[in-house]
Amino acid sequence: MANIGILIAMVSFLPTAYGQSQRCTVPELSQCVCIKTEVYCEDIGLTEVPRNIPNTTTALVLDGNAITKIESASFFGLPSLEKLSLRDNKISSIETGAFDWLWSLTALFVDHSTEIDVPTEVLTAITTLTNLTRLDLTNCRISSEDLNLLSGLKSLQHLTLDNNDISYIKPGLFNGFLSLYHLSLRNTSLTAVSANIFDATTILKVLIIFDNPLMCCTMTDYFEWLPNQLPYLVVAGTCHDFNRTTDIRIFNTSHCTFPVDDQWSSWSTPTCSVTCGIGTGLRNRSCDSPPPSDNGKECIGSYTEAINCSLIACPEPYRRRGCKRRHGRGRK
Repeated sequence: MANIGILIAMVSFLPTAYGQSQRCTVPELSQCVCIKTEVYCEDIGLTEVPRNIPNTTTALVLDGNAITKIESASFFGLPSLEKLSLRDNKISSIETGAFDWLWSLTALFVDHSTEIDVPTEVLTAITTLTNLTRLDLTNCRISSEDLNLLSGLKSLQHLTLDNNDISYIKPGLFNGFLSLYHLSLRNTSLTAVSANIFDATTILKVLIIFDNPLMCCTMTDYFEWLPNQLPYLVVAGTCHDFNRTTDIRIFNTSHCTFPVDDQWSSWSTPTCSVTCGIGTGLRNRSCDSPPPSDNGKECIGSYTEAINCSLIACPEPYRRRGCKRRHGRGRK
């Protein structure tokens, strides 16, 4: 009986909005459900964004349909829209200016929704949404180069980039993202997460980097950066080195060794072949500054080099004798 009482108490706290849901009265939305200012058109076989969406709409959910194209006027007249979800569609084209009317939009979900091989136009359209605080681009075929288009979305708080082909992240990409507290990069192609993609200190609370081929010893700057972040930052992920996989939170970088390549020393001062005038000098250098270690590469190039040397002008008698040697007679 006690358990039943608890269950009844929990049910009483459920949102009442769903009890007020009803079919939308707008003919174009007859298959959709309207809850106050929210419109839900999920899994009803739509091939395009419905027309005549009320201009007071604050949330529009179009998940699980077969929408292939977002036209420039698809969201015209929706200045109050704060949340837009396009999950699990088949979007192959987004016209220029498609999101220009969404001045109030703060949350956008387009995960698992694109079928285009080059999603640049999707990201280009998103760059106009400078008020976004939440963005989900899971499985949108985004590459490392495409990712740079997000650098202007400084208001983001929650960013999900899972299941994309991101092999590296450009240094400084997240500089100035002062509100970003949740970043998920699960199952990409990253081999390293470097501290240089962030500011020196952040307000990150969650960093998810599971299911990536991360190499622990290539991330030493990240491990140095980590202690300067919030003490309750949750990092979820693993990295690989020394033939084992390690929880990234406990990896000890003191076990890492790094190849040191050979470096040339400075050239020695050459000894000139003449005592005056122009001659030839030979200079030397050594390959030990530092010497190689831990399979570092050896120097490339020559240990010696011949160069021209120019000393003070020779006295007049020397110049005359030189003239005789070259021309057979001297000047009187």
